[in-house]
Amino acid sequence: MENLYLNFLLHAGTALVILAVVILLVELFTKNKLFNLIKAGNVSAGIVLSGKLIGAAITMAFVISNSVDWLDMVIWSVIGLLAQIIAFYLYEVLTPKFSVYQAIEDNNVSAAIVSLGISVAVGLVIGGCVTN
Repeated sequence: MENLYLNFLLHAGTALVILAVVILLVELFTKNKLFNLIKAGNVSAGIVLSGKLIGAAITMAFVISNSVDWLDMVIWSVIGLLAQIIAFYLYEVLTPKFSVYQAIEDNNVSAAIVSLGISVAVGLVIGGCVTN
């Protein structure tokens, strides 16, 4: 029989590390340096970062509850995170009338809310795809 406490610690610890990686990747691979913008009081940057974390957490919640083991959880979490990244870049490409990056820099809250919505929607869809 598995040790449920160790299994919990392994999954929860890994999920928290993955969320930290999400923050790091968002900061490294987006044109906007969200933490600098947040420090300067840019509400839009906070909304975008929150959306990324919520979307990733939703995906991981589905993945954790449906994975067969730790490695399965890690693989599907990475797939979900890649989908989140692709969705954000598609948002930029599919809005040719304005730059999402510039909108966030300019503290355009409506653009940030759409970004948050996309992150949550992608998290729910990807999460639904990994259920049994």
